[in-house]
Amino acid sequence: MKPALERAATHGRAGFMVVTQFDGTFGLTSVDTDENAILGGVFALVKTLGIEAPTLFCRSIDLASGQDPARLLAELYDPRTDLTQIGYDSTGVRRTIEFTEDRSGPLLDDPEVAQPNSEDLLVFTGGGRGVTAACAIEAAARYRCGMLLLGRTELADEPDWCAGVPDDKLIAAIAARRQSEGQPTPPRELRAIAGTLVARREVRATLARLRELGTTVDYLAVDVTDPHAVRTALAPYRDRITGIVHGAGVLADQLVDQLTPEAISTVLTPKLDGWFALVDAVDTGRLRHAVIFGSVVAIYGNRGQASYSVANEALNHLACALKLRHPGIAVTSINWSAWSGGMVGPELERMMIGRGITPIPPADGAVMFADQLAAPRSRDLLCQIGPWRPMSEPVAVVPGREVRMSRDMGQIAQSRAMGDHMIDGKPVLPAGVALGMILDVVAQTHPHLDIRSAYDFKVFKGVILDATTPRLHFTIRDTGPDEVSVTVTDDSDRPRYRGLVSSALAESIGPDHYPDLPTLAVGAAVPWYDDRALFHGPSMRGLHTVLEDGDRFVVYAQLPEPDWAVGYCGTSRYRALTSDVLMQAAGIRCRNTTGLLSLPAGIAAAELLGPLPDAEPFYVVVSRVTVAEPRAYCTIEACDPTGRVLLRLRDAEMISSAGLDERFGLVGRHADA
Repeated sequence: MKPALERAATHGRAGFMVVTQFDGTFGLTSVDTDENAILGGVFALVKTLGIEAPTLFCRSIDLASGQDPARLLAELYDPRTDLTQIGYDSTGVRRTIEFTEDRSGPLLDDPEVAQPNSEDLLVFTGGGRGVTAACAIEAAARYRCGMLLLGRTELADEPDWCAGVPDDKLIAAIAARRQSEGQPTPPRELRAIAGTLVARREVRATLARLRELGTTVDYLAVDVTDPHAVRTALAPYRDRITGIVHGAGVLADQLVDQLTPEAISTVLTPKLDGWFALVDAVDTGRLRHAVIFGSVVAIYGNRGQASYSVANEALNHLACALKLRHPGIAVTSINWSAWSGGMVGPELERMMIGRGITPIPPADGAVMFADQLAAPRSRDLLCQIGPWRPMSEPVAVVPGREVRMSRDMGQIAQSRAMGDHMIDGKPVLPAGVALGMILDVVAQTHPHLDIRSAYDFKVFKGVILDATTPRLHFTIRDTGPDEVSVTVTDDSDRPRYRGLVSSALAESIGPDHYPDLPTLAVGAAVPWYDDRALFHGPSMRGLHTVLEDGDRFVVYAQLPEPDWAVGYCGTSRYRALTSDVLMQAAGIRCRNTTGLLSLPAGIAAAELLGPLPDAEPFYVVVSRVTVAEPRAYCTIEACDPTGRVLLRLRDAEMISSAGLDERFGLVGRHADA
């Protein structure tokens, strides 16, 4: 379906949506059967497809039983394209999933499990060489536990003629040997023979190192995908095995629309059948530790790795299922970032470093693995080790592309801030909040755009948040590779606001730092809220003390409460209610100049230079005031306590009217009601 969907996407939204009905938490907290848990791998498929086909809207939705299927339609029209996994639990709570430092949760309340010791016997699949072997050696050195290493490599004595030949010279030595015996050999076969010899050397080196550490170790050559063979091989040790580490895995990267059943099976079989065979062969009643070697691509997806992503995400869910069935086992699925020298070749490693992903050095990775076996980490059910960002390119912006979305204003209308922002007794949407909504919808529809500025913001007609304006509608249009225009209309299609949003930062008209600002300290309280020069109620009263009143107007500012609008009306660099405090200062400065009260009507340019404070002290600086009645224009800046400029509003337009005196005066008594 991928090519057909991509063609459809040239004409509007085209999507790939997967719906599951686990529990609203993606089957991680209640699904204890393997046959159901394994289906969780589908979430990784959706993420990988979204990376390989960035013009498609890709999302998986997990609905708990009893949830309204109409939620699916709402998700299909969600403007956010960065969310690929959504769940609704039995109470209707909407969730996504990410790794955090918080270890609390319904599966993590069991007691810690003690670290391994000399009485324990750990089984490692894929443990004879490579990444898993390095981890086995570190665990043996730290905990002195016994080891069983399972691998595909059959050990045999090395022929005398290649003894001492370096690994990188083996192919030439094999070719010469075969030639002397009258058996010319194709290059592919030469590489296979050399690969087998190198693998045997690596297994022997691993065993030798473990024995040097005093570890009791056996190596069993067995196909981990064959449950009968695994059960037979482990039978003599079954009563002693207390831990399993599943590290077997194979890569066979291909794009989704080029995959074959054979390629998919090559990757899924050792990961999934290997896990089933291993768990089936041991006595789970004796197990104290069970560790899965997964990959971060399970959580994030990755281009060309659909099968690998699915296999590892399925293992994450199988780990949770095992924990639900056996809460006394320390079960951990480690979502590893790439290891240097593991499955990552030199070319791929250079590409990753170029994109800011530093592969894990083997020595460091082995230490972190051993750390996971310690008691304090025994409740880390799913964890990520190492940095990662999907290696995909952002969606190319196509000038002229248009997206329309609507937003219910009920949440804002019912907020305390709107109750404290009333004119003529009616709650009015602050201009700073309207600008924040424009920035927010662009951030949602263009997640790869690093928003640094807004231009030509205009208030056509303010919005009264009553029953007649339940929704606002946004038309979002790509006007250039780094610029998006937004027009906001009401239900009657009447324009209310307009603005341009860009990832470019215009040439600044002012410094990025003011070293000469007065000391930021509370002095005499400003009278403007009490004398009704400003109509704002308590939660919006952010101006406190005039620090300087000359060519520039400097005020100590601090909102009394945290800004509720972040995540709904702003970005990481813009806080809507904090910006309203800047508009308040501009209104006072303009009143001092013209003698009239005013309201904001537009902003020529907003420079988003740094994150705004949240209920913390900052400076507001108003300067460059010019008057062209009934309008006044000024530059407004928010600065942190060191004087660094965080937000600059250039040519902020304030429109004055004698009639505002009466309209503001009608409001003042709302404050403490």
